[in-house]
Amino acid sequence: MSDLIGVTLIPNQLHAAPGDEVSTVIEVQNVGRVVDSYAVALEGLPDDWFSLETDTVSLFPGDSESVSLEFHIPPGSQALAHPYDVTVRVASSVYPEEETSVHFSLLVDSVSTFTAEVRPQLVAGASGKYTLFVTNTGNTEATLDLQGSDSEGRCRYSFSPNPLLIGPGESTESVALVKPGRRPFLEPPRRYDLTFTLTPRQVSERVSLNARLEASPYARKWYFPVAIVAILLLAWLSYSVYWFALERDDLTYLRNEKWNDFSDPSEIRHGHIGLFGFELTSTQLGRIPSPPPVSIRGNVTWAEAVDTPPTLGIVVRNPSGQCWGPQMVDRTGEPFHFPVHDGGTDCPDLEYGWLLMDVTNPETPVPSVYAAAPPLTNYCVRDIEHNPVVKFFQNGDFQTPDRLSEDYSSRQKASQGPSATQDQRWTVYAINPHPEGQWPVAPEVVINLKAVSQEPHSWKKDKTFAVDRVEPPHPLTSVPRLQCGWDSETDIPREEGGLEHGLIYVRRLHISHRAPGGESDADFLEDTGHYGCPRERDDALESGLRILCGDVTWDRTRTESGDMTADSVFIILRHSLDEEARCWSRVERHSPPDSVGTPFTFDLVSGGVPCHLELSDPEQTLWNLMNWSTFEPARYQGVQPLVKFCRGESGQALFDRHTAVPLPVAESWEENRTPGWTFYILNPSSDAPSPGVTVKLRGDQFWKLELQDLPNTTVGDTPLVPAGSEECLG
Repeated sequence: MSDLIGVTLIPNQLHAAPGDEVSTVIEVQNVGRVVDSYAVALEGLPDDWFSLETDTVSLFPGDSESVSLEFHIPPGSQALAHPYDVTVRVASSVYPEEETSVHFSLLVDSVSTFTAEVRPQLVAGASGKYTLFVTNTGNTEATLDLQGSDSEGRCRYSFSPNPLLIGPGESTESVALVKPGRRPFLEPPRRYDLTFTLTPRQVSERVSLNARLEASPYARKWYFPVAIVAILLLAWLSYSVYWFALERDDLTYLRNEKWNDFSDPSEIRHGHIGLFGFELTSTQLGRIPSPPPVSIRGNVTWAEAVDTPPTLGIVVRNPSGQCWGPQMVDRTGEPFHFPVHDGGTDCPDLEYGWLLMDVTNPETPVPSVYAAAPPLTNYCVRDIEHNPVVKFFQNGDFQTPDRLSEDYSSRQKASQGPSATQDQRWTVYAINPHPEGQWPVAPEVVINLKAVSQEPHSWKKDKTFAVDRVEPPHPLTSVPRLQCGWDSETDIPREEGGLEHGLIYVRRLHISHRAPGGESDADFLEDTGHYGCPRERDDALESGLRILCGDVTWDRTRTESGDMTADSVFIILRHSLDEEARCWSRVERHSPPDSVGTPFTFDLVSGGVPCHLELSDPEQTLWNLMNWSTFEPARYQGVQPLVKFCRGESGQALFDRHTAVPLPVAESWEENRTPGWTFYILNPSSDAPSPGVTVKLRGDQFWKLELQDLPNTTVGDTPLVPAGSEECLG
């Protein structure tokens, strides 16, 4: 700072915006004692930012002069927004070492402006990709926040980068990815109008850019025919390769099974069982083991007609008499499949139900006849002329017809010569279970057969074994009948009072071994082993009697008074075991003596039910044991009563006040020590005359039954305990 030169700026601080022009005045004063000339210079700004009115000032001592200084601020981002320090220097020409400088500040105001554009403005596709180009035209750094929106609010937006940081005068870009919220499945595309908003943080002004997204559909219309054609070609190629490599020997190209052999068409009528014989051969000419290590697979086909049965039954039999089945096959269903490698079941032991029966006449069903082959099982004949097959009813349901075992029935055929089972052929039994009244047209069937591997449900032909010569049935027939009658018949004639109400008739049931074909019991037991049961045991539950078949018949006629005899009887079968007695019971409805009847059965395999439970059951209540003429319990012939009842003060039996059932003495069930088997029959009806009944019984092929009179047939006392007994208290 020189004492000879005075310099002053008016004003000493300036504000300007980019593109503005502002001025100040530099006042120079000669405070020296000689005339001097001064040089004026400016430092701190580019030369084009300012202009001096003059850069030389001459002054006499004490004089002063003002020099105008103008600033020209460049527009845009050339002038950055910050304070510029400016120095004005004034130097003496007389005294070069003398110089005075003055500092002042030029403040450039900040301006935030930018330009932006989006490219492309239209995108078609599953999603949209746009680029936002932004240039900072201001003189200060800009920070921009980016956002996207659409009128439906369904699109998702992402920007990279976001936010944008842009220096003054610089340009940058951000990539916007737009995913539509919903795309159409088929054409046309869905249009979304998009708006990209750029918001600077320095000012409140924002810029919006518009674009469009046409969301393409998931599938074009031409996709479908092309895809279908491609899939079909691929499927055809894959299937052809698979069929050629793996299944040429097992299936046709259209996936129809190939068979070793097939039969000629044969008509299968209801009541006539068709048999198709075939041979199982070895392609290696070796011996076939038994059982063969294969399965037998077959197909049964018949023409469709309105009145043709929809299903048939199939059974396969090997030469040694073992069977597989029965299996029901549908006309359009899957082929049948029998794993003969596992070994079969003796043919009579299969569960045929009514499959082998001719039910053309439902009242008198008979066994179906066979075409030149052994029957699968033999049936007992009750009445050759009227009802060849013994029918069983239990609880009102039609049960399986009674059959004889193969062991027993073969003894009855011993005189008929060699059996067809000695034939080395295998046999397919085709059975039509539908009577002509339901399906009048008998189908003409064709049997296709082949040997397959042991895998379950395999259809691939075995390469070692094959089926040859499937022969249709021969016209000869055989009937699976074996005559057997009732073991015993016992009458209670009406002339002798019949089955009197209030009196329980009792008989011993004697069970003994049956000797078929005139053989002795000992020979028969020695040969058959009686299924392993000891021959000295006569007890049916211990030795193997499985079922008791019986029938009760009587004439239901009008008496002289005009009343009809009773229409039902009540039957009890009792067996005394060591621990407690067991009972079976049933109500048997009227059946005329000359009718085919509906025999009843008692299933002895179950072992019965304790008598107090069987006779107290709501279906077999203790009401049946009462004499409703006197309101006292019925009396028994020659044996202890099944149960005793409580006596009231009036002398008659006591009844439960809610159920009206007579009150039994619980301990009296155990007091009956009658040994063995006992058969009870009584008339539960008090308002009808007593019927004269005939009781018929029969056992199975090993045991025969006989009703025997009691040694003492006197009628016992009324089974009532004295009034006030402790057993009846409480």
